[in-house]
Amino acid sequence: MTDSVNTCCSSNIFFLNLFRKASYILPKNCAGCMRPVLLPLICHCLPAMDPYIMGYKIRRRFIDEAFYDYVFDRFGNASPVIVLNGAIIGVWDVADDKNLVKFFLFNQMQDDIYEKVIETGISVGRFYCEREVDIMEVRSMIPVKKLTAGSFMSPLKNMPGE
Repeated sequence: MTDSVNTCCSSNIFFLNLFRKASYILPKNCAGCMRPVLLPLICHCLPAMDPYIMGYKIRRRFIDEAFYDYVFDRFGNASPVIVLNGAIIGVWDVADDKNLVKFFLFNQMQDDIYEKVIETGISVGRFYCEREVDIMEVRSMIPVKKLTAGSFMSPLKNMPGE
């Protein structure tokens, strides 16, 4: 299942209601009314200190403020994150000496999203380790803000998995 966008046409304008989070009024350029548009699941594993998450002062457009402490340390450094369709949904880490990719998701996800995260994690792990890797979900995580300096680089290093 993918996210959907509800659209509606009226005379000369086009209303776009995006996931109940934002609404836009655009020029009318659509053929039908009230049609769902399916969006693909696009998942990326970004490295620590990636400019996408470091470059914005106001970050709530791509991460819920409740999860800031899991991504940003006391100095504002960013951990490696999992991004789904532009929003940060979790943290990842790789232990290349063990051929292991770990990930922590902030919320319970639908099966298709969970599978996409695993697929992306394995792909990134293969690239990073230059060999086949295992993947493991970590069910709980200590916020990087509470860890020692430098821990943001490998936030799941000593976290037990399942």
